[in-house]
Amino acid sequence: DSAAIFFTAANEGALPLYRVERGVGAPVRLTPEVDLGVRAFDVGRDVRVQVVTTPANPAELLVGPVLGAGADGKEFSALTTHNRAWLAGKKLSVPEGNRFVGREGLSVQYWTMKPTEFDAAKKYPLLLQIHGGPAAMWGPGEESMWFEFQYFAVRGFSVVYSNPRGSAGYGHDFQKANYQNWGERPAADVLSATDLAAKAAHVDRARQVIAG
Repeated sequence: DSAAIFFTAANEGALPLYRVERGVGAPVRLTPEVDLGVRAFDVGRDVRVQVVTTPANPAELLVGPVLGAGADGKEFSALTTHNRAWLAGKKLSVPEGNRFVGREGLSVQYWTMKPTEFDAAKKYPLLLQIHGGPAAMWGPGEESMWFEFQYFAVRGFSVVYSNPRGSAGYGHDFQKANYQNWGERPAADVLSATDLAAKAAHVDRARQVIAG
């Protein structure tokens, strides 16, 4: 009925779906879960369909009410189960979210992933992943690195990735905080996340590698 606009937007490692009514100006977040990404969607008269990425599943098509709460399995049901057989019997590494306050008081978000077959008595190499852009965003709801992160975790790496200044998903000021400085300050954020991840008891600090 052209009364509202539906759209997705990067938000702190997730890609939620929003709805804003014409003339109101304040968007309402329709997918409150913090660790999912709506990769595509369509809105009909009575139903909403969406392709959703979660840490437990790279992508499935879900259906539910137009103004439903999202992908928690209560209001929405799966139209596809493409990954059910592939995921059966597999262990996945679950991202653990963290934050630190960097230079100029900016709050920087990062995630760590333990090796899939984790043994607290062992030491593991640390793999730092850096996203490009620089105005990109990584997080549990971001699909492009889903397989690569799990690939390294199952091969015995502890993985760390972050959204340094300049990343999308944290507002205008954060995204512009690397203006005329694409090197030193974003690098400081990335390396601070790495230093914090390396303090974990299971990380072998003598074996650190970088990718991205």
